[in-house]
Amino acid sequence: MGIRHIDYDKCVRCGRCVTYCPQDVLRPDEEKRPLITYLQDCQSCFLCEKYCPAGAIAVSADRERRPILPWKI
Repeated sequence: MGIRHIDYDKCVRCGRCVTYCPQDVLRPDEEKRPLITYLQDCQSCFLCEKYCPAGAIAVSADRERRPILPWKI
């Protein structure tokens, strides 16, 4: 699952979540609000939630488990 929710009413637009995300899941929009752009890449590391000074981000510990499939030839 990864990032469950971003509360834009609480968000102070500091950009820490974007900076600390190791997988580049979040990107800022024109108003410097974080947007979830690559949710499938989220590793549920909780860094965005931890470093958010306003507590605006909620991350789920459950990650989506995809089956490993062989390459098609």
